Amino acid sequence: MRRMIFIGAFALAGCGTSSDDAPTGASNNAKIAVAADETLPDPEASLSGPTLDLVRALRSEDPTARLHAAQALGKSGNSAVAPALLRELADKDPYARTAAAEALGCVLEKAPPDLAARNAAYKSLAALLRDSDVSVRYQAIDAFSRLRERRAVPLLIKVLNGDGDESVRGHAAFALGEIADPSSFDALKDALKDDGNSWKVSYAIAALAKDGDEDAKRFLLDALSMKQYAMISGAGEFLATQSGAEVDKRLIEMLQQTHEAVVLLCADGHDR
Repeated sequence: MRRMIFIGAFALAGCGTSSDDAPTGASNNAKIAVAADETLPDPEASLSGPTLDLVRALRSEDPTARLHAAQALGKSGNSAVAPALLRELADKDPYARTAAAEALGCVLEKAPPDLAARNAAYKSLAALLRDSDVSVRYQAIDAFSRLRERRAVPLLIKVLNGDGDESVRGHAAFALGEIADPSSFDALKDALKDDGNSWKVSYAIAALAKDGDEDAKRFLLDALSMKQYAMISGAGEFLATQSGAEVDKRLIEMLQQTHEAVVLLCADGHDR
């Protein structure tokens, strides 16, 4: 099977990599009423050692200490710390909220889908999509992407269509591709008019096609006759996962329009 080439630029960053730099767009309403469900267990009851120390550090009066604690907890991959991170989403400091949102996605990424903390995370992250800080909204989307949270699709479509920040809209497109729910296809197709994010939208549509969405498949194949390079590349991403004479014919057609086909053919290692 051929390997995808260009989407590495859109891959999720490693856990604990949120920047200490000032978030883009200062928050005028830093504190959001988000907290862990009361039914969730007290994380401190089941933790010990350095992990317990980090959870307690989330209560520090120093916002930098809270930020670094959240980053470290995200790297731990321990889903037992999720309730503490959920509470940290209500931090008045946007740096700490950003780190907590990223960490929450990291610790729950491989957790069982029926884990109570995942449902609480969905509710809390949904609220963060309305945060006035750009970096917080971005990391909330990132968490939904890690969790492959299908319930978030309508919320992400709303962000894709209406968020005032281009990077946030683009990350919503990427997340929709990671979740790969067919219901997002029409919104992604409409979002192609956002030239600044056309690459990410193209990736997302290709992800839908690879997941079996017939409308997305037809759209990408038709895109081979388009002059928009981003969509031609998206078609290549889809064709790179396929095989057969018809696919080879399509790739040769791409070769006449863009060097993308050369990259895909070389990655495949086949002599055509």
